[in-house]
Amino acid sequence: MDKSSCELPRDQDASGEAELAFKCPHCPKRCRLKCNLTKHIKLHSKERPFRCDHCQKTFKDSSVLQKHIRIHTGERPFKCTQCPKAFSYSGSLRDHMLGHTGERPHQCPHCSSSFRWQKLLKTHLRTHTGERPYKCPDCSKSFAARTTLETHIRTHSKMRPYKCKFCPKSFTIKQSLYSHMKRHKEDPVDYTGKDLEDSF
Repeated sequence: MDKSSCELPRDQDASGEAELAFKCPHCPKRCRLKCNLTKHIKLHSKERPFRCDHCQKTFKDSSVLQKHIRIHTGERPFKCTQCPKAFSYSGSLRDHMLGHTGERPHQCPHCSSSFRWQKLLKTHLRTHTGERPYKCPDCSKSFAARTTLETHIRTHSKMRPYKCKFCPKSFTIKQSLYSHMKRHKEDPVDYTGKDLEDSF
């Protein structure tokens, strides 16, 4: 990248206390560096000049394309120091590490609940505000979480994606399958009379 494109404003020193002098002409966003503004402005453009050779998907920024390519190559450069797991994205590793530390940094301002991830806090806050942005296309019901809507939609479609491997039963939600599987474990004989103990 051209050094001049990452210049500080002329009336600013290099102390790190710079004002956000570079303003986006399309929105209120301001940037400290000109190169960051240039990158931001691409978000407003419909132009997507960077194309994936594997699937032809296009992107506005080359760095986003490079991250996307890891889906195809299987590259996982971000390795957990606590277990063998590795991830394609630094954010995925950061979220994973919270599972090791038990840290729940996202605190609800209305109650004592806290969460590992910002997205879970955002969903939780709707229990306080009453917001239900996910609306069922087949009936008048709406939901606070997208996953709850997806589960609800299966009641209309009769889709049961969670199938028992020991009997013909299937379920709309994973938790129902888990509860059902416990019964097989307690009484390890399937509907054909076959012994299932070796399967667990």
